[in-house]
Amino acid sequence: MANRRELPLSTPNIILVSVFLATAIAAAAFQSWVACAFTLLLAVGIVVQSRLARRSESSDRARLNALEYRDERDRALARSLFSVVGGLALIVSVAEWIVASAVHFTNYDLGWATALYYVTLFQMLLFNVVWGRANRAATELN
Repeated sequence: MANRRELPLSTPNIILVSVFLATAIAAAAFQSWVACAFTLLLAVGIVVQSRLARRSESSDRARLNALEYRDERDRALARSLFSVVGGLALIVSVAEWIVASAVHFTNYDLGWATALYYVTLFQMLLFNVVWGRANRAATELN
C-alpha cells in the first residue's frame, strides 16, 4: 500500500473527487451541462485546495479545510471540529424533519412531500444512531 505522502490527495479527497467526477459524467449523460460544469468545478477546486494544503508552508487552517492532515495534532483538531459539525448536523436534520412533517401532514397533495418526509426521517435517525455509537466508542476509549 502506498504511503500517504505518495498519494496525490488524501483518501477522503480521492473519494470526494471520484464522486464529483462520476456525478459530472452522469450529468453529462443526461445533458445537464450546468450540473456537469458545476460538479467538475467542485472536483477541480478540491484538487487545487488539497495540493496547496500539502505544501510545506501551508497553515493549519489550510490543511484542516482541505482534509489534508499532516500529523497527529492535525488529526486531533479535525476530530474536535467534526464533533461540532456532527452536533450541528443533528440539529439541522431535526429541523428539516419538522419542516418535512409539516408539509407532509398538511392537506395539500404535493407528491414529493411523502418522499421528503421519509428521507429526512431516515437521515435524522441515521445521524442519531451514528452519534450515539460514536459517543459510546469515545467514552469507552477514555
